[in-house]
Formats: sequence, structure tokens, C-alpha cells
Amino acid sequence: MLNPAVIKVGDEIKMFYRAIRRGNHSTIGYCVLDKPLTVSNRLDKPFMVPEHDYERHGIEDPA
Repeated sequence: MLNPAVIKVGDEIKMFYRAIRRGNHSTIGYCVLDKPLTVSNRLDKPFMVPEHDYERHGIEDPA
């Protein structure tokens, strides 16, 4: 995980993070933490993936 962007909503911490997939291409993932280090929910697939030619090497940090 690289340079996550987080926001606290009530007792939950919502986090978008940059993760590296095969071929060194980055994607953006999303998860929810119910304690500082306990993931309570995480998407099975990336939240954002490269869609345009200028993103061919991946998506940059969400922060």
C-alpha cells in the first residue's frame, strides 16, 4: 500500500490506497477499518483501474 487517503466517518476509517498489481501497474483500492489496524470491509477488485492511454503504467496516488 502506498500513500493512502483516509477519512474518519463516525467510528469507521475509510481508506483509498494505491496498490501495485502484476507488471508493476498501480490501481486504487478501497477498504473500511473499524479500528486503526482492523480491516472490516475491502473490495475484492480495485476501485479504479487504468482506463486511458496516459494511465498505461497505472494510476497515481489518491492523496
